Amino acid sequence: MERAERRLPDTTSVANLFHHFPALELWNGDNRGAQSQFLDERIGIWFNLLNQGLNTTFIADTDSHRFSNLNSAGARTWTASPTDSPASIASADVAAAVDAGRAVGGQGIYVQTRLLATDGSGDVADLTHGGSTSMTDANGDVDLEITVVSPNWAEWDTIEIYGATPTVVRDEGDCDPTTTGDGDFDITVTSSVGGVTGADRYSVTYTESFTGLVADTWFVVVVKGTDGECGPMFPIYPDNLATGSNVSLADLVDGNVGESGTMALGATNALYFEP
Repeated sequence: MERAERRLPDTTSVANLFHHFPALELWNGDNRGAQSQFLDERIGIWFNLLNQGLNTTFIADTDSHRFSNLNSAGARTWTASPTDSPASIASADVAAAVDAGRAVGGQGIYVQTRLLATDGSGDVADLTHGGSTSMTDANGDVDLEITVVSPNWAEWDTIEIYGATPTVVRDEGDCDPTTTGDGDFDITVTSSVGGVTGADRYSVTYTESFTGLVADTWFVVVVKGTDGECGPMFPIYPDNLATGSNVSLADLVDGNVGESGTMALGATNALYFEP
C-alpha cells in the first residue's frame, strides 16, 4: 500500500472519524504498575467497546525494545495454534487467532474458558484453535466453564466474571490450596510436575451458570491473587517488593504476603452468547 493511502481523511469532510481496530494492546509490562494500568484504566475501555458490539481482541505483552532487557518476561499472550512445536508455528496462524479473539493473556496464570449450551444442542464457544467464540442456547441458559493453571510460585484466589450481566466474583477463601471447603472453589495441587521436585502446579475447573439470557451477552474472566492474602511472584518477578521489611535472606523467602510485589494475574478474551 502506498504511503498516501495510509493518510487520515480530511476531518472537515468526516462527521465521525473512527476506526475499529480488531485488536488492542491493553496490558503492557512486567510489574505492578503495568497491571494497574490494565485493570484500573484500560480494561473498562475495552468493555465499553464490547458493549457497543465492537468485538475487539485484548492483547497482553511486554515490549523488549532492546536486545538485552530484564523486563521483557512479563505479561504474555497465548494464541490458539494447530501445533505445539514453536518452530512449526506460522505467523498467519497467530494473526488469524488474534483476529478471531482466540487468545488469553497472563503473568504467572493461564486461564481458559468455555461457554456451554444446556438445551441439549451441544453448542459451545471456546478459545481453542478451530473453535467458535460465539454460541446460542434455545432457553438462554448457559454454563461458563473456567479452567485456571499456574506454577506454585504464582498464587491466586479470586475469579472475576465480567460481561453484559452483573459482575460475579468468586473467592478461594484464604489463598492456601492445601485447605478445602473454605471458599467458592478449591484449588488442586499437582506435585512434582515432570518429575521435578518442588515443581508443583495449582489448578481448578470451575463452572458458573447463567440463566434467562435474552440479549447478546459477552463473558470475560479475570483471575488474580489478592494483595495481603496471596504472596507476590518474587523472585520470578522481583519488581515492587517492599524493601523496608526485606532486609535479610530470611525476610525475602518468607512468602512476602502483604509486602507489595508483583501479583499473579490472568485474563481471557470474550466469549459471546447470541440469542
